[in-house]
Amino acid sequence: CSAFGSNAMKPSISCLKQLRGGSEGITPKNVPAMDSIGDIFSNKIYFPNLNEASISENESSNEEISQNVQFYSQCELPTIKGNFKLRIYRQMTNEGKVVEIMVVLSGNVFDGEEVALRVHDQCVTSEVLGSMRCDCKQQLEKSFEYIKQNKGIIIYMPQEGRGIGLGNKIAAYDLQDKGLDTVDANRYLGFMDDHRSYEAVTFILNDLGVRSVKILTNNPFKISCLKSLGIDIRSRVPVMIPPNRHSRRYLEAKFSRMRHFCVDTEKVQAVDTSEESENYAFGKESVVSAIQAIKDGKLVVVTDDENRENEGDLICAGSKACVDNMAFMIKYTSGVICVSMEESRLEQLNLPPMVLNNEDPKATAFTVTVDLKNGISTGISARDRSATILALSNPSSKAGDFNRPGHIFPLKYASGGVLERAGHTEAAVDLAKLANLHPVGVLCEITTKDGKDMARLPELLEFCEVI
Repeated sequence: CSAFGSNAMKPSISCLKQLRGGSEGITPKNVPAMDSIGDIFSNKIYFPNLNEASISENESSNEEISQNVQFYSQCELPTIKGNFKLRIYRQMTNEGKVVEIMVVLSGNVFDGEEVALRVHDQCVTSEVLGSMRCDCKQQLEKSFEYIKQNKGIIIYMPQEGRGIGLGNKIAAYDLQDKGLDTVDANRYLGFMDDHRSYEAVTFILNDLGVRSVKILTNNPFKISCLKSLGIDIRSRVPVMIPPNRHSRRYLEAKFSRMRHFCVDTEKVQAVDTSEESENYAFGKESVVSAIQAIKDGKLVVVTDDENRENEGDLICAGSKACVDNMAFMIKYTSGVICVSMEESRLEQLNLPPMVLNNEDPKATAFTVTVDLKNGISTGISARDRSATILALSNPSSKAGDFNRPGHIFPLKYASGGVLERAGHTEAAVDLAKLANLHPVGVLCEITTKDGKDMARLPELLEFCEVI
C-alpha cells in the first residue's frame, strides 16, 4: 500500500553568479587512499564557503550573459520516442569557449503560456553508459513522455556532474564508494554543492516566445535559479523515480541534504533479492495508513510484486463505493470494476464462476457479472455502478436483486487473504476487514496516462504525488 506527499522546502543556496568549473580548468585535489569514513575525516578536508550567492548580483549579470547566447540551427528529429523538433543554441562562456545547448520541442510551444519545460543537465554515465547510480536517465525519459503527450520543451544543458565536469564527477563517485555522500564528495574535492548555471535558459525561452512555464523537476535549487532569472514558473510537475539498490544513497542525500522533492526513501525501501531484479517494500506504516483511509471511505493504491502482475490497483471498501469514488476510479483505470467477495457470500447471491475451466494466468476467480435490477439505467455510469456495488456490499441483499450479466465483475476472495494468494483481490477484502467494514472490496487497475499500458511503480508514484 502506498501513501505519498510532497514537503515544500526552501532551497539551501541560490543560483550561482557564474558557472564555476565544468570539464575545463579544474583539477581534482589529490585524493588520499582511504579505507573507512574515519580515514576520510582524520585528514584535513577543504570545505569551501557555502554562503548564499546574491540573487540581486546574479540578476545584474543576466543581460550580459544572455547576449552571449545565439540560435544556431534546427531540424526535424524523428526518434523512437516520437517526432520532435531539435534546435541548437550556442553560448560563449566567460573563458571564450563555445557551448552547444540542445533544445527539443514537442508541439506548438511558440508564444505559449504554462508550457511544460524540463531543464535537464547532461549525465553521460547514466544516459550513455546506463549507470544505475542516479536517476537522470529515467527523469529524462519521463520528461520526453510528458512533453510528447502535453507539448513542451526539453533544454539539455551540457553541465555534467552538477557542473564540475565528468572527470571530477568520477572522482566524486570514487569518494562515494568510500563512504561519502554526493554532497560531501563535492566538498572534499573543493567544490560547492552545485555549480550549474541557467542564464541561457532565459534567452532560449524569450527566443521561443514562451511567457510562462510549468517546470518538470524535483529540484528546488533549480526552481530558485530560474525564478531569479525572471522566468515565470506557474507550477511544478514532479518527476519521481523510485530508488534502486545502487541509487538509494544518492537519492537519500538529494532528499535530506539538497532538499529535493524525492520519493521518501524511508517509505520505499530497496530490497536486494537478486542482481537482476529491483523489488520494493513500502513498510508497515503505509499499511496502517491505508487501513485508516479505507475506513474513512478513501481510495488507496495497492501494488503487487514486480514478478507477479507488477501493477497498481485503486481500492476502496465496497460499503464506501460512493458515486465520487466510482467516477474517480473509472477516470484513472481500465474501467473494469471488480468487487472481491468471500465465497460464502457469492454462493448466497447465486454468483457462480464465470467459466468452469479457469485459464487465467493468475487464476483470478471471476464470477458471472451483475447489475442491480432496480433503480438504475444501463448499469455503466458511475452512479449505476455505485448502486450495484453498494447492494453487493449490503448483507440484506438477495440473489434476486441482481440481473445477470451486467457491468460489475465479482471476484472470489481466497480464504486466508494475501497470506494465501498475494493478489489485489485478496488485498481489497483484507483491507476492508482490517478497517472493521463488511468484507467486500472494490478494485481496478491503474493505467498509464494514454491508457495504452498498465501503470508500473514509477508511474504509480507520480500518480500518488500529483492526483
